[in-house]
Amino acid sequence: MQPVRIFGFRLAACIEMGLFFLTLSLLALFFSIPYNYYQYALHPYWIAVILISAQYGTNEGLLAALISTLLYLLGPQSPHNYLLSSFDSFFLLAKLPILWFVSAIVLGELRRKHIYDFEAVKKVALEAEAREKEVAESYRALKISKERLEVRVVGELETTLAAISAFRKLESTDIATLLQGASDLIKTLVAPEKFSLFLLQKGTLEKRLSDGWESKDSFASSFASNAPLYQEVIVERRTVSLLTSDPALLGKEGVVAVPLMNGDTPLGMIKIEGIPFFRLKMAQVETLRLLGEWIGKALSHYWV
Repeated sequence: MQPVRIFGFRLAACIEMGLFFLTLSLLALFFSIPYNYYQYALHPYWIAVILISAQYGTNEGLLAALISTLLYLLGPQSPHNYLLSSFDSFFLLAKLPILWFVSAIVLGELRRKHIYDFEAVKKVALEAEAREKEVAESYRALKISKERLEVRVVGELETTLAAISAFRKLESTDIATLLQGASDLIKTLVAPEKFSLFLLQKGTLEKRLSDGWESKDSFASSFASNAPLYQEVIVERRTVSLLTSDPALLGKEGVVAVPLMNGDTPLGMIKIEGIPFFRLKMAQVETLRLLGEWIGKALSHYWV
């Protein structure tokens, strides 16, 4: 915080000088002595000059010396000694003011140097504190990134292990285990909220498993050969999604549908009824299409 100044002088120094000289004047009045204390060898005005110069610097010290000089010269003086020359008389009269000004300059400049050194050290300390805060912030950011990376690595590891386990189930000789492996793969790699798997049965797509369906849902459990979705997925062997296809093909049945393929032969369909909006991307659709091929090859060994 910058100090308050009046005409370039610190307000605190001006107040202190005013109180000091006022106190000396009151003491002189109380003891009935000259207010400029001319008869004292150790002049009390030295106190103001030395303390103000040492505390506030050159400018305030010179102001104290000036006030002391004015009060000293405007007050009564010692009787003139006619044995002294004019030069000696002037020297005796000017000796104290000259010493006050010299002392104010010397002490004030020393104080100014101390202030300069203090400000330089303060600046270095503030810069060091700022750098310390930056390092601390960088460390916290690095720690957060490290923790997030650890969570991500653990999550990816868990996903990989879950996918491996699901792939092993696709090799099972039991159709129920195989379908459970297909369900686990879809959950692990696509993470939908609701999905279902349909298999071809005598020209009709019949639901064999579903996940996430609620009692209020009205999704179809089968699709006849004349249904638009059947025609697009089974007959045309195309992937249907809200990102690339006519929404009317899916209607209220979901957001993505891919065929289960064994080579060029369709065996069924995977249909996603619900998925978080931020996960509905082309990468997820492509992943689902590949899952349709893998699961279709696994199912080709069974009569379903």
